Amino acid sequence: MFLQDIMNKKVVDSEGTALGEIKGITADAETGFLRKIFVKPSLELDTSSFEKQSDFIVIPFEAVSAVRDVVVIDSSKAKQ
Repeated sequence: MFLQDIMNKKVVDSEGTALGEIKGITADAETGFLRKIFVKPSLELDTSSFEKQSDFIVIPFEAVSAVRDVVVIDSSKAKQ
């Protein structure tokens, strides 16, 4: 899977709540491992329990549990 394959994908948590769309990804320059995803949150999402940077919520990549038609994250690992 390539980075462009997950850009702009919709993100849902393990309970099925729509979080938004992936708009950015960071990776470790030395290892190439993905570190964080930046999600443009859905308008109705309460973002108060998420780390935020600018207009995005920041989710550690280790919270990603599946990448299919949507990206599924483990909500217990995604919130602060």
